[in-house]
Amino acid sequence: RGGGGSAHPALQPPSAISPAELRGDLDWVVMRCLEKDRARRYESAAALASDVQRHLANEPVIARPPSAAYTLQKLMRRHRVAFASAAAIAAVLVIGAVVSTWQAVRATRAEHEQSRLRVAADSARAREFVLRGIAETQELATRRRAYAADINLVQQSLANDNLGRARELLYRHRPRPGESDLRGWEWRYLWQFCQSDAQSVLKEADGNAILSVATSADRKWAALGSRDGGQLLICNLQTREEIRVPAGRDGGVRAAFSPREPLVAIATADPFFRDPLRIAEAAASPSTHRVLLWDLNTRQVLRELSIVGTCSGLAFSDDGETLVIGSGVAVAGTTGEISIWRTADGSKVAGWAAGHTTTGTGNSWFAAARDAAAAAIVTAPNRIGVIDLKSGRERWSIVASDNQITCLAFSPDGRVLAAGAGPVDSTISLWDAGSGQPLGRLIGQRGATSGIEFLADGKHLVSSSWDQTLRLWDLASRTTVRTFRGHKTEVHALALARDQRTLISGCKDGSAYVWDLNADRNVSSSGSLGAGKKAWGLAGDGESMVTLDANGRLARRHGRAFQVETTLVELGPVAGFEPRQIRVLLDPQRPLLAMMTKAGKLQAWDWERRTLLREWDRPAGIGFVTPIRFSVDGTKLVVIFDGAGGGSCRELEIDTGRETRSFNFPDRSVAASELAPIVSPDGRQLIMVFPGAGETTRFDLASGRFTTHRLKVSEVSFGTRFSPDGRFLAVPSMLGYARILDAASYQEVATLSGLMGGVHSAAYSPDMQRLAIGSTGEEAVTLWDAHNFERLLNLGSRAGAVAPVAFSPDGNVIAGQSNYALEGTIHFWRAPSWAEIEAAEKRAGDSAK
Repeated sequence: RGGGGSAHPALQPPSAISPAELRGDLDWVVMRCLEKDRARRYESAAALASDVQRHLANEPVIARPPSAAYTLQKLMRRHRVAFASAAAIAAVLVIGAVVSTWQAVRATRAEHEQSRLRVAADSARAREFVLRGIAETQELATRRRAYAADINLVQQSLANDNLGRARELLYRHRPRPGESDLRGWEWRYLWQFCQSDAQSVLKEADGNAILSVATSADRKWAALGSRDGGQLLICNLQTREEIRVPAGRDGGVRAAFSPREPLVAIATADPFFRDPLRIAEAAASPSTHRVLLWDLNTRQVLRELSIVGTCSGLAFSDDGETLVIGSGVAVAGTTGEISIWRTADGSKVAGWAAGHTTTGTGNSWFAAARDAAAAAIVTAPNRIGVIDLKSGRERWSIVASDNQITCLAFSPDGRVLAAGAGPVDSTISLWDAGSGQPLGRLIGQRGATSGIEFLADGKHLVSSSWDQTLRLWDLASRTTVRTFRGHKTEVHALALARDQRTLISGCKDGSAYVWDLNADRNVSSSGSLGAGKKAWGLAGDGESMVTLDANGRLARRHGRAFQVETTLVELGPVAGFEPRQIRVLLDPQRPLLAMMTKAGKLQAWDWERRTLLREWDRPAGIGFVTPIRFSVDGTKLVVIFDGAGGGSCRELEIDTGRETRSFNFPDRSVAASELAPIVSPDGRQLIMVFPGAGETTRFDLASGRFTTHRLKVSEVSFGTRFSPDGRFLAVPSMLGYARILDAASYQEVATLSGLMGGVHSAAYSPDMQRLAIGSTGEEAVTLWDAHNFERLLNLGSRAGAVAPVAFSPDGNVIAGQSNYALEGTIHFWRAPSWAEIEAAEKRAGDSAK
């Protein structure tokens, strides 16, 4: 074991070598052999051999200290396979444990992350839900405001006779799938005014405006001349057969039927407003224009009449033998002509230069009397002249308007000439056809007059206008008898059939309508009932009303206009004349009535069975007895007694007449008869409103306990009302506003302001979607959205202070009484039900097919 470097342990004394320097069992065996102390050496060679053998057998040698690590090492060497397997298994287990622990840690972390993400997602969903709710609320509020604005515009459009715009605004609020329906009473009410008065649609709109309309003498045919394209459509009014007649050239078409035979005169006017180059062409060859005489039976052109310039109007005489044609050109320095033709052979009888022009905005600048004795022409945009057709001389010429003349028409006897104007001045002026003296003016149209037709009686005429209407006028009073609505754009042409009731009108959009002058009108949309009513109530079907007059006549009125009246019972004179003194309580539903007679009796009636249920004598010392409420089951009557000793509230049983409950009011300087008592819908609370003072006292009807509240309302009127669910109080003020209060806390919810003449009453609709406010005159009743309190509609009438105001139980009728009970006139406004609207629209759709 020699070597260089440091000394080997074997060459050193055993005592000088540390155990750490001995590297194996043999070193220990050798060192034990070299021990100086014999006792520490092997006892014999056999012991040494035995120790070496143990070394070779991987057993602990005696020469080496038997430490636990050494012993374990020897054990592992002896059993290497077992220990290797165990180590491998242990390693696998350790690795598995480590991996499992790692995976568990990852899973825990993932779970924590997932939980965090779940919480974040839940929080995001909650925020999204809140934001969606806010967005939906804001969207709904925006839609409600837009709806209210459009409803107001619908009413304005109808007031301006702009039916097309009104329909557009109204129908845009039909709900789409999944969208909330904002429509209410006001939509249904306005819907009926957006429906056409026309009997039928003769021709659908095609974008080509109607220039002229004519009707045949047998009332079977109508001729519609287009403004462009030289198109003439002849329609059978009974079978709707259509005949398209080629007019001969491009341009606007005019037509007239002979009153005696199936003959149609057809003329085509140049579309100068489209093609200025045609002006020079017309000036160069003014005789190139033709009027065709067309046979309706053979549907062939019988003859052609050559005229000077473009046709501005044509008319047959009453005997059908003569055709008068007005023609003119739109070229400065040139003149037109009035010509007379014999229809039998197409020969020209006479012709006179007329200084006539076709410029301007009108459809017809020419008219001829039915006896062909005179013709009227537009000689300048605002000037008309009348020509005597027997002599050819001008009778008179005059500036007829500050605006342009748009149409002319003679009365049936030829004595009156009517001239329409526009577009700024839409007045119809009337002139003596013989002298040119003015006879009057018809004022009321909002657009240029496009057509005039006199009725055979000479006392009425019909006009059409750019304001989309036809109007029937009374010439004696110079007033409109009736306005016909139905066109969606400007009305451009008009014709009256020989039956004096059928009208045909043509429109700017190319549509043509048939009208019946004698058709019944919908008179039930609004109306009023006579004065003197002490009490009234609307019944459940919306077509019944119960009224009580000052003489005690209790009546039931039926029909959509409440026009049929049936007396139920004569009760005798009713006590009280001032509003606060009226002693009548009318329940139109159950049906019950309580009243104080002038004889001082308190009576309870079943008005439907006409039976007096109970009568009470007025107690001694009591001045006024005011019935204020029937109990919910109808078996009891709540009344207020007011006398010198103060006021009290009593509950009386109707069957027995006995008093079941009572309590006294606190002492106040105002008598109970001066107050406005109201009872909550559930019958548990009585509220005494002190008009003018802005204060109420709330009583519990079971216990009589009371609390006093300030309303924060000045000049309170008598018309304070609960909402149907009892949650809100609507408090009207004589200062022109109504305040909506929370009925429990008396906190303000909203203020409805901007009303003229004070607010006198309020009423919620049965579904609580609308709030009706009673005021005065043009704002007799205003309708409000009960959600966002947007003002929706004005229902005007010739009424003073409207109180009370009420909805019918079916929600179709709003009614109000003017001037409380002093005047006593009841005004009503009716909206069709949804079922009626659906049925009407279905009928209209079926008829259109």
